[in-house]
Amino acid sequence: MTEQHGGSQVYATATRATQAGNGTWLVTGTKTWISRLTEAAVFCVFLAAPDGRLTAAVIDARADGLSRHLITRRACPDGLGASCTSTA
Repeated sequence: MTEQHGGSQVYATATRATQAGNGTWLVTGTKTWISRLTEAAVFCVFLAAPDGRLTAAVIDARADGLSRHLITRRACPDGLGASCTSTA
């Protein structure tokens, strides 16, 4: 839910979904501070629908175009040692 510029204010999400054709959707945006991201098989992502309403999507962790980056203890040493925390 957390984004770089909106924090955890879900209604301030910059992540968007647009119809890509053939019944598929294109999701664009970046989320941060995602616990256990490297272990997840699917993600529940809060985003804005084409009409601007807040909605959620379940995204396969193996989806094309999805990238993940581990936040290292050096980048944020306080309290992250017990959990694998990442950004996507």
